[in-house]
Amino acid sequence: MKNTTLAILLDRIFGLFAMILLVVLLLPLLFSIGLVPLARWSVISIIPLAIFALASLFLIERMPAFISNLKPMQYLIDFVTKCRGLIFNKKTGFKLLLLSLFIHFLSIASIIVVSSSITDQVPFMGLILVMPLVIFLMAIPISIAGWGVREGIMVIGLGYVGVSSDLSLAISLVYGFSLLLVSLPGLALWLIRK
Repeated sequence: MKNTTLAILLDRIFGLFAMILLVVLLLPLLFSIGLVPLARWSVISIIPLAIFALASLFLIERMPAFISNLKPMQYLIDFVTKCRGLIFNKKTGFKLLLLSLFIHFLSIASIIVVSSSITDQVPFMGLILVMPLVIFLMAIPISIAGWGVREGIMVIGLGYVGVSSDLSLAISLVYGFSLLLVSLPGLALWLIRK
């Protein structure tokens, strides 16, 4: 259970690193299309927020002794140590970062396919810019598998590029159900092994 939890948390951390990199790579596109300033700065704000969150995580060992000696904090410090070891490992860290980037690109490609199968009214660049924000906010553990969060962010984000809310919601729901569908074989394997 401990190793599984650690693997999931490390997956999220590498996903966050890859997301920061993806947003930085997409910044030229962000300034090349005519987005309203609020939409532009919403996407840009991911970078300092994510860097602050990661920096806070890595500085957790410097907390006062009366806090760091608590048992839950010891687990967190152990996780941070293992995370740092993986991130700064030349072979493993680079491979995991590339894999995380590839997964994000697949997510963006999937939403583009879903969108184009429903309508041709959604701008390609709009999807490319909105999806990193959607993926980033879906990672926050405030809903089950990102349901609700994804729909809300897509409605707001695609609204900035002129897509109606009902169309944005339809795209998000079809994308969500397609993710659910492709994860069913994993559920079947889990049930067989049990």
